[in-house]
Amino acid sequence: MNIGEIFENAPTLEVKTIMTDSRIRGEAGIFFCIRGMVYDGHDFIEEAVRNGAICVVISRELEHYIPGITYIMVSDTVAALNDFADVFYGQPTRNLKVYGIAGSDGKGTVAMIVQCLSNHFTPTAYIGSRRVVRDNVSREVSRNEMNHIYYQKSCRELKKEGCTAVAMEIETRYVEARFMDGIRFDYISFTNLNKSKMDYIESDDRYFASKLKLFSNMNTAQKAIINIDDEYGMRLAQQTNGTLITYGFDARADYRATGVRLEPDHTEFILLHKGKRYEIYSNLIARFNIYNLVNALAILHEDGYPLEQLVPLCRNLTVMEGSMQCIKAGQPFNIIVDSTRTLDSFAKIMEYVDKINRHNKRIICVFSLPGGRETGRRREYGKLADEVCDLIILTVSDCRMESPRDIADAIRKGISDASTVYIDDRYTAIRQALELANPQDTVLILGKGNEDYLYIRGEKEYWQGDVNVVRSIIAELYGDQ
Repeated sequence: MNIGEIFENAPTLEVKTIMTDSRIRGEAGIFFCIRGMVYDGHDFIEEAVRNGAICVVISRELEHYIPGITYIMVSDTVAALNDFADVFYGQPTRNLKVYGIAGSDGKGTVAMIVQCLSNHFTPTAYIGSRRVVRDNVSREVSRNEMNHIYYQKSCRELKKEGCTAVAMEIETRYVEARFMDGIRFDYISFTNLNKSKMDYIESDDRYFASKLKLFSNMNTAQKAIINIDDEYGMRLAQQTNGTLITYGFDARADYRATGVRLEPDHTEFILLHKGKRYEIYSNLIARFNIYNLVNALAILHEDGYPLEQLVPLCRNLTVMEGSMQCIKAGQPFNIIVDSTRTLDSFAKIMEYVDKINRHNKRIICVFSLPGGRETGRRREYGKLADEVCDLIILTVSDCRMESPRDIADAIRKGISDASTVYIDDRYTAIRQALELANPQDTVLILGKGNEDYLYIRGEKEYWQGDVNVVRSIIAELYGDQ
């Protein structure tokens, strides 16, 4: 690409790669000097040149300029990078329908539901912070790939593969880092704001401001799909510059859920929209997934897909493995697997299993908590589990550098009534729960979902994933029945 297509008064110069990391080699590269929280790209120009940069974009004068290298001065290298990447990759988000989902909880699930439903009508992909999914094929994304060109590059590749639409998670940290500035969203939805997830942003005001940046920068050609049951959603609804569409249980919502019936393996509710009633039956479980489903239906219906065609498709949705997944493999009891890591979502799961336990059977929970996080709130997790569960099996999860037994002891301080045991092997803990379960009991396995590793004592160890472990154990215990 000729740099003169973007930069005024630039010489004729063809570049073949965009470089933002001086350590990564690029052929005939253009290197953008990005100032991060720790490092400044201006300090690594020589390394970038050694690795193939022939053009360098800077935002301040340098003490030394390398002969033979083209330098371009701009006021904002990030803005220049986003503009350049947009053109370099063929303006992919202008040629795709882009659904963006923001918020603390549920954005990954909403994006996957949108992809699942939209795929019945047109080739649609999912782009998350750690993976890209197309035609049920998932490609994991390394942390090194997450940069200012990740989204543009991914969209170009998906467009080449025949996609016409993309459902995309919007991560706060990447909004703050301006990774997503160059994306043209057609729709942006908001799920909720959960203060317990403010690990990157230190205050709720700044956390909200990050969300507001997205919605205030919209125009009336874009639609803002907002959960008005959430207090921060109400604030966004009042301040967005996009065309406002609301959803929730609130009677004022454009897409309103009511008449909810929660079951161990499915959910039923009524969706009200413009005076019409739609009876929804979905394989997704728990009240919070009603929000996720209504959000996705609102997005797609606003894009022109008839609810009459979307509603029947909700019976069998494919979302993320290990995300509030009900496993039915021939056993006479309920099994639910989820990767929950926040107190808020943990509380919602406990509330859900308590409501579906209509026969007053036992609830058995296997879980642990990550090391180095929410250390002062571990007792609260124990207390929540104690209020609902009959047997709590504490085990190992991503303890990192902490002792898993110390984490378990901290959780146990909140437990007073439920029977409790600690098992220092996750497979054995899960097997114990499944062997002890009686007909109509409910077994909860929380904390890992279907992640394929355990982070123990500073090392990542291979793990089959909770879903796979459950299925293999149930096949062994009930395979002949």
